[in-house]
Amino acid sequence: MKVIPNVMALGAFVTALVFSPEAACAQDVVEAEPGTNLFEQFRPVYHFQAREKWMNDPCAPYYDEETGLYHMFYQLNPNSTIWGNMTWRHAVSQDEVI
Repeated sequence: MKVIPNVMALGAFVTALVFSPEAACAQDVVEAEPGTNLFEQFRPVYHFQAREKWMNDPCAPYYDEETGLYHMFYQLNPNSTIWGNMTWRHAVSQDEVI
């Protein structure tokens, strides 16, 4: 039967994946200090960005016609330039250039 070789091949693949030393290692994370080339390398130029540290998940951008202001909510780690200890922040702008 052809099912047995397929099952054996799948078993060998899963075993190799699970017991591979590369798969078991955690990814190394290098924290980039503000002002360094590593920090600036991946920061956007013309998109919303936090003034400091690390931001994630910009949510619910909207324009308030009564006040003439644009609003953007986002998550921020106030203690580091990598993910963790997330808090919510709110940005406001008259021209979408925050």
